[in-house]
Amino acid sequence: MGGTAINPCHRGVRPRLTSRKERTERLYWLAARHSKALLRHQGVVAVGVGLPRGTQAPVLEVYVRQVTPELRRLLPRTLDGETVNLVETGPARVW
Repeated sequence: MGGTAINPCHRGVRPRLTSRKERTERLYWLAARHSKALLRHQGVVAVGVGLPRGTQAPVLEVYVRQVTPELRRLLPRTLDGETVNLVETGPARVW
């Protein structure tokens, strides 16, 4: 029985990037593009790309001194379709 291949974009699924390197480069580009606006929020200390524990997929991360309900409300959950993770750093220490 023959069938027709369905393009995943027709079902609202975003196509995967062709490589991990391309995805990582896009995330670094997004971090650079949005860092100035994100850093304006009190409590945000950095923006970067990281690998959450137990995963192999890089994600956009916003590093904050303390995750608060206010920061969760103010900061975006996604940027340009990419998930944003909040990472609590605690107080900064000088070595």
